[in-house]
Amino acid sequence: MAAVIVFVLINGHHFVVESLSYSFKVIPLGSFAITESAYNLLIKISGSIFILAVKIASPIIVAFFLVHIASVIISRVSPSFQVFFVLLPLKIGLGLFLLVLVMPLYIYLFRSLIYQYENKLLEIIKVITN
Repeated sequence: MAAVIVFVLINGHHFVVESLSYSFKVIPLGSFAITESAYNLLIKISGSIFILAVKIASPIIVAFFLVHIASVIISRVSPSFQVFFVLLPLKIGLGLFLLVLVMPLYIYLFRSLIYQYENKLLEIIKVITN
């Protein structure tokens, strides 16, 4: 839900409607064909999106990894201590705290990424039309 709110706040829905409108103007219905250059460009951009997703998620992934390592150490040191009952609320609290902490950075990053991918989408459409 938070991602949808951020998407609407940075006017991402306007970008989607404009890109659909532009794609129907440039590529009429029934004349769509994927060439090898379009295929290669789509693979390249898809790979960059995956790498970007890992970079965005890495602070939270590292924090949760460290929490799990600490819980393993605590469970080995004190076997009578019920780590799993403490771990679940700790992970929820840590996740919410990190989300609040990095949300301004994510909003700035998403806004700049939408503008960058707007140019990449136009490049894909131009490659498909040729």
